[in-house]
Amino acid sequence: MDLRRVGNDDVSYTAWAIDVPVLFHYTPVMNLYVEAGPQIALILSGSWDVSSSGSFYDDGDDYGWDDYDYGWNDYDYDYGYGASSAASNLLDDMYKKNTFEFSLVFGLGYDVSPNIDVGFRYILGLTNVFDDLDLGLGSCEVDIQNYQMQFTVTYWF
Repeated sequence: MDLRRVGNDDVSYTAWAIDVPVLFHYTPVMNLYVEAGPQIALILSGSWDVSSSGSFYDDGDDYGWDDYDYGWNDYDYDYGYGASSAASNLLDDMYKKNTFEFSLVFGLGYDVSPNIDVGFRYILGLTNVFDDLDLGLGSCEVDIQNYQMQFTVTYWF
């Protein structure tokens, strides 16, 4: 099980996933190994967390949720939610989440002792995290992939 989070203090997306790597493991010299192969991930759940007092963009212009063009304040009053809950629901509607991801994994490790390994893996996401973005004017492609780095310590029984 894998917990993934992306965002900042104002807006974040969190997802739970099960990663299934199928790796080729090769030892070119004693105690040093490399590994590579594909990985699939099944996304179990995902949710948005939005701060009601935050800014939507951090590009020098401070657009508070209440000042955003879609009218967060109006959305808040129309639907009876708090601003952060309404924004989370709106983001859920706009971004259609994928439930499957495909990645490539590259790793390097070292056998510290007969029972302990340490390693590093880089996971290169090849599929989009979201299917598309729907702003009510038609949908557009969202190009966001999942990239991960993992540091591992393995104890062999």
